[in-house]
Amino acid sequence: MPLLSESNHIQLDAKPLLQDPVKEGLRIHPIEVVIDQGVVEAMHEQALVACDGAVTSKKETGGFLGGRICRDQKGRCWVHVQLSAHKPSLIGTEAELTYSPEFQGAWRSEISRKNLDFVGFWHSHPTYQPFQSDNRVWAAGADVQTTYELCKGWWEIALVIDPFVPSSESACMIGAYRIVRPNMFGSNIQDGFSEDDNPEPIGWRSVNFAISGAGSMGEEE
Repeated sequence: MPLLSESNHIQLDAKPLLQDPVKEGLRIHPIEVVIDQGVVEAMHEQALVACDGAVTSKKETGGFLGGRICRDQKGRCWVHVQLSAHKPSLIGTEAELTYSPEFQGAWRSEISRKNLDFVGFWHSHPTYQPFQSDNRVWAAGADVQTTYELCKGWWEIALVIDPFVPSSESACMIGAYRIVRPNMFGSNIQDGFSEDDNPEPIGWRSVNFAISGAGSMGEEE
């Protein structure tokens, strides 16, 4: 059942880095994210279009994710991703994608028109599979830093897809990630970093997700 009524939206303040859901009195479901099949198909199609359908024309693309926080009968919270907002289309280079304010504003408007909440973002890694690039290690990649900038709420998710590598669940390979305080969810958090205005180390982790074939919402024409 939805954690919030259909007439309300997320009221939690996402400005501080990741409110600890335990301190908020919330329990997280082992399957933290459910992605509608229609969203997977929309991301996959957009990622192929960005590459002209060819592995020799690799270009990254992406968008924002709309959905809701839900809660099961045991009180465990999970995020339902119901929409990929990626029009107008943003297309980058083989290894870089910049989310400009103009595109972000258009995508947030699309999510709002569907009466959904912003629950994260996605981008593609054409032919080189999902992972979180880090500008401390790769000069051309900053997925970790982008996730930190866009997803400060504990419910917000970063998806990375490879449109050319299928998985057992879908026609593309998907990775799901969240920014966390190191050790918030155990000792398996990846290496942390600090921002000048926030001396607390920042880490990231992979999260469990499932793909649902029901209830997907299509992109508006």
